[in-house]
Amino acid sequence: MILYHATLKRNLDSILQTGLNPKYSKGSEQVIYLHTKSRIHWAILHTATRHSASIEDILIIEVEVPRGKLRRRRRGLWTTDQPITNIGDPTEAEMYSTGYPNGETPSNAKGDTKR
Repeated sequence: MILYHATLKRNLDSILQTGLNPKYSKGSEQVIYLHTKSRIHWAILHTATRHSASIEDILIIEVEVPRGKLRRRRRGLWTTDQPITNIGDPTEAEMYSTGYPNGETPSNAKGDTKR
């Protein structure tokens, strides 16, 4: 299954060397959060808010994970407790920010980040 992971640029070298590993999770669970393409804007906003980062500091990484290793959390949001080594090329989050009204970007847009 093709999914995406939003992360900070400072994590890229480690991710490219070892993949995504749930042991580095900063959340309450040791899991990797993944999202569908339709949730990329939400993931950028969530990552920017959670880490007090600007959109320029965020990357979107495409990954491929067997469906059997995923747990669906809600529509468009998945987790896995398994390391992911099948990592695609990262894309800067700015590439996804062109659709925001009034010149807003995920780093300054108002919205509910809990969804």
